[in-house]
Amino acid sequence: MHRKACLAVLVAFTIVPALTLSGDADAKKKKAPPPAQQQPAQPVFAAPQPPRSRLPDITPAARQMERLAEQVVAQKNLPGLAMAIVQDGKVVSMKGYGRTGGPGYSPVGTDTVFRLASLSKAFAATLSAELVAEGALDWDDPIVNKLPAFKLRDYASGNKVTVRDILSHRVGLTRNTYDRDLESNQPYPLLAEKLSTAPMACTPGDCYAYQNIAFALIGDVVFASTGDFYSHQVETKIFHPLGMYSSTYGREALQHSA
Repeated sequence: MHRKACLAVLVAFTIVPALTLSGDADAKKKKAPPPAQQQPAQPVFAAPQPPRSRLPDITPAARQMERLAEQVVAQKNLPGLAMAIVQDGKVVSMKGYGRTGGPGYSPVGTDTVFRLASLSKAFAATLSAELVAEGALDWDDPIVNKLPAFKLRDYASGNKVTVRDILSHRVGLTRNTYDRDLESNQPYPLLAEKLSTAPMACTPGDCYAYQNIAFALIGDVVFASTGDFYSHQVETKIFHPLGMYSSTYGREALQHSA
């Protein structure tokens, strides 16, 4: 009995390892799943850029304008003029025609100084836009915040006049207020102070009426905003970056250029 039991135990220990090895063999026979195939990288192409349209050749038109300028000076009793034609930042034509009306009647050239008169208002608007971009000025800022002494006949309305109103001639005054006094060489500070008694045409912002004295207030606003003179701001931010070194502000500069 004892011998049979030992034999049974021996058989049992022999079978168990065999079963275990058989299970491992079956597992090895199972094929591992094939690795996932990687998709080939797609080539990256830059978006095609549209071809830059070629600018038309305006040289013939520029030559025609030059001939027209010569005819205007010769036939219309015009002392002289200077003209530049620019296309896409490139100077196509830049010439002077005729002679100056000052001493010596010098030929007009590309650096001859002319009085711009009210064309200078474009510089005022451009400078104001630059200061707005810099955060030194705001289009809708009431100018009394910069010029506490500014007043109109309608006190409440005067407190609402904005930078935008000045530059768009919507101050509310009648057209060309005190221009005749300005032409009579009355000082600008005195005329600016007299705006407080000038007749009103409408509430500020509600109507258009061309102004010179009121428009000039933008120079005072620029000084109050930057601590720098308006004329110097125009020179440093507009004239000099454009290479306009012979351009300046004021009657004295114009007289010295003659």
